[in-house]
Amino acid sequence: MVTSAAARPLHALAPADAASAGALTATAPNPMEADMVALVAATPVAVAAVPAVVPVAPVVVPVAPAARPAPAPQAAAPAHRAPSAPPASLHLAAAQPPAVAAPPLPAAARAVEAALKELGKPYRYGALGPSTFDCSGLTKFAYGAAGISLPHSAAAQYQSGHRVNRNQLQPGDLIFWRGLGHVGLYIGNGKMVHAPRTGEVVTVISIDQGGYLGAVRPGT
Repeated sequence: MVTSAAARPLHALAPADAASAGALTATAPNPMEADMVALVAATPVAVAAVPAVVPVAPVVVPVAPAARPAPAPQAAAPAHRAPSAPPASLHLAAAQPPAVAAPPLPAAARAVEAALKELGKPYRYGALGPSTFDCSGLTKFAYGAAGISLPHSAAAQYQSGHRVNRNQLQPGDLIFWRGLGHVGLYIGNGKMVHAPRTGEVVTVISIDQGGYLGAVRPGT
């Protein structure tokens, strides 16, 4: 029985036939592989886009020049200033003379001051103060404060000083009424301070109220 080469198994083929059969086997398409090739061919391949290179202009950053040290300040030439005026206090000191103690008040002014301090004290006959007075006791007390001693009666005091006219009266003069029964101390402006009578107090009245007789200036 003659067996054809096509019907024989590959291992029964002659070497030359086996080679031919291998070639046929290699060249014959495999159905599974063909399907895979077709699938790959049909699948789109995603290709990553390559970003285009955009030319970037170089950024020029201005650089400030390094600060140079400032020149050292030069000492200013001393200005010729006018001499300053002396303080006002010096002018005042120069304009005002040194303080001089005020001279003591004249005896008459001190006597008036002393008598006016006794206003309101009660009258008592023969009293010389300091809590009660009669008329000549008040004038004697007032001039005693000024350093001048007077007798203790109106008539005696009328003889103890220089007589003055009425138009020349000055504060401190002794004022006498008619009969020399009363005396007061002139304080100016036609008035006198006196101790009037029992039941009354030291007060100020007009020199014409009791009948003016005359005036005497003690200590002259």
